Amino acid sequence: MKKVSYIVQSFALIDEESVIYNLEVPLLLGKKPIRKKERSVLIDSALKQVGLLEKGKEKVKNLSGGQQQRVAIARILVQNAQIIFGDEPTGALDKKMGDEVFLLLKELVRKYGKTLILVTHNEELSKQCDIIYRMEDGEIVEKIDRNND
Repeated sequence: MKKVSYIVQSFALIDEESVIYNLEVPLLLGKKPIRKKERSVLIDSALKQVGLLEKGKEKVKNLSGGQQQRVAIARILVQNAQIIFGDEPTGALDKKMGDEVFLLLKELVRKYGKTLILVTHNEELSKQCDIIYRMEDGEIVEKIDRNND
């Protein structure tokens, strides 16, 4: 099975711990132990990709909402998940930061071949997706496949 990860509206981070600690946790809990040096390389690379390399030692609670969501995306990067579930990943952010975070997610899909399954009420975001399943009352009522347009 391919690795699966998730990103949620509330970030799901440990506020009282550092950014590095938050990225290290999934690496320590994985099936195969990863040596400290390798963990450090993975974490630095992920933080660089999301533009937070200088924030590694900062406590999560001291970061802005947009920075916290980028830490959550970095957590996905260190796990090297192929499939990413996003539950309103920009819902707690202002429009500008939400757009930046969604751009990062789209880059993961395009650049690294990841699959993003996104749940959102945001029509503007959904219009940027390749395939859209519109639901009403728990039923799929429409499928839009932009790949076949």
